[in-house]
Amino acid sequence: MRLFHNLIPATVTAAFCIGLLSGCAKAPEKELAAAKAAVKAAEDAEADQYMPNNFQNIQKALTSAETEIAIQNKKFFLARSYETAKQLLKNTTDLASDI
Repeated sequence: MRLFHNLIPATVTAAFCIGLLSGCAKAPEKELAAAKAAVKAAEDAEADQYMPNNFQNIQKALTSAETEIAIQNKKFFLARSYETAKQLLKNTTDLASDI
């Protein structure tokens, strides 16, 4: 019986540590930098003049990703999830590279 009472705090502590480590999501800084570089390259190629609608869509996608990152940064650190922002950044990078 005494062994069972010692096992409960250890189990609770282990579960807390696992939850703490699994919930620490980091902002997608590399993906954001890559997306901004791709948008800059599209702008340097004068996509804003030759394909204004496509370029505006790319800028909107980048803004949406930055907004999503800001929303996630305001959340409690265990509740953060950057999956949507990562997908938006990937789409932005792909679209800008295509232009």
